Formats: sequence, structure tokens, C-alpha cells
Amino acid sequence: MITLLYYTASKIEEYLGENVRKHLKSLGDYPIVSVSQKPLDFGRNICVGEIGQSYYNCYKQILIGAKAVKTKYVALCEDDTLYTKEHLNHRPATDKVFSFNKNTWYAEEQEYWNKGWVGMCACIVATQYLIDTLTPRFEEFPKEIKGVNRYFQEPGRFDGAKTEYWYSKTPILTFNFFHTLGGKMDSKENEVVSRQELAGWGDCWELKRKFWGRARPREKLKPRYA
Repeated sequence: MITLLYYTASKIEEYLGENVRKHLKSLGDYPIVSVSQKPLDFGRNICVGEIGQSYYNCYKQILIGAKAVKTKYVALCEDDTLYTKEHLNHRPATDKVFSFNKNTWYAEEQEYWNKGWVGMCACIVATQYLIDTLTPRFEEFPKEIKGVNRYFQEPGRFDGAKTEYWYSKTPILTFNFFHTLGGKMDSKENEVVSRQELAGWGDCWELKRKFWGRARPREKLKPRYA
């Protein structure tokens, strides 16, 4: 059994946030723990108050949520990311490894793009291993201190946690816009693959209009291939 751990700084536009949550619930009858900075009617909600948007607080919310999870596994679900049943049905190779789905694409105004990045939004892991990995960070830094963001990034980057990577047949999607934690990602650099249509999701402009309730006028774009 797996629990969907949904975490949000409660900064996302409500229309988009509501549609992302509806999509997540449509994927199956999974238990949900949501950790938000404003009260939210979504699964078992833990409201931490308006503590602010930062990497430290993001991982703090993840750890708080993980401690409330009752299942063996947890899928980390971000407020701007669309998932698939295939993704949620995945399980790590062992109970001591963070499993990241590298088939993660970004959705712009009217094109999808990918450059091999992966983040916590794509992670599935054994609940206890998540707790055991994150707890020492907050024992060392019980309060947020500027300049220690390197300790509050994906497991495996600085802490020795074990990771593995896999590719789903249908990608998961993250909407790319300015008010996310890391800001708007740059899709103009080299080695970017882009498409206006993507298997399993269809036309990007139509998807944006569906989830945001609006979209800019279409433009003619040339696909980029790495």
C-alpha cells in the first residue's frame, strides 16, 4: 500500500491547485496526507501555518507528513505536478533506496520540454527510510539558517542516501511558472528536448487551458531535439 504525500506552500493559484488535486484523486483510491501552510480539504490535512516558502520548510513539511503516513511506501506529490497510475504503482527495488522517475517533463505555455532534471516531485520511497534520512537534517539544523540550503535538497546529493532512477512509459508533468519554490526553470539552454504534443497528455496548449483556465494565443514553435 502507498500513501500520496501532498505538500504545498499554499502559494499556487487556486484554480490550478484545485485541478491538480482533482486529477490526483482521479488516479485511484489512495490514502492521502496533505501538508499545507493554509487549511486544505484534501485527505488528512496537516496545516503548519504560514511558515514561508523555502527549501528548508519544504523538507520540513515532507518530514511532518511522512510521520503521519501509515503505509509502507509514500509517493511525494507536489502541488504543480500531474501524475499517472503507472507512476504511483511503481515501487523501489528495496526499502533503503529513493526511487526517482526520470521521465519528468515541464509544461510551458504551449510546449513540453525535458532536459534530464529530476526532483522530489518524482520520488517514491519507503516511508521509514524517508523519515530516517530527513530526521538528522533537522536535528543538526532545528531552525532555518540562511546558507544551508545544500543540506535541504534531494536525498543522495549530499547525505549518502541511496538512490535509483527509472523511466515510466508515460511521463509525469510539472507546470513551469514563476511562483514555484525554485522559480521558473530555464528551457532556453542547450540539450533540451521539446514537443508540442506528448503521449498520454496530448496538446500542451490545450492541457494548459484545461488546468489553468486560460492560455496565451498559440504560436508556431519548432520542436527541439537533443
